[in-house]
Amino acid sequence: RFRNVTGVQTCALPILQPKPAYVALQTLTRELSGYHIEQRLPTQNENDFVLLLKGKGARKLAAWTAGEAHAVKVGLSGVKRVAAVRGDGSQAKVDMDKGQLEINLEELPQYIALEE
Repeated sequence: RFRNVTGVQTCALPILQPKPAYVALQTLTRELSGYHIEQRLPTQNENDFVLLLKGKGARKLAAWTAGEAHAVKVGLSGVKRVAAVRGDGSQAKVDMDKGQLEINLEELPQYIALEE
């Protein structure tokens, strides 16, 4: 039994929220199901990971850092549009300009769909 703010005992359960690790694993599975790693793209920091994935007739990037959060630029030819999702399932902001994709890397991965 739980007590509400007025002190009255109730049998109602508190609202359950999934743990962040569960949401991250659910997002990874949803975004990368059917994809495989094609290559790790070069960056200037060995703690940065930008993976090019291929599958389902499409390509995606998975990007994160094991260090401090910062921005990186990745050259992508032939990409017209991008759409990004953070590891927690929320939308991420990425900028594309003249074949250069700017990604704000953080510990939480981002999954970036590439439209060619």
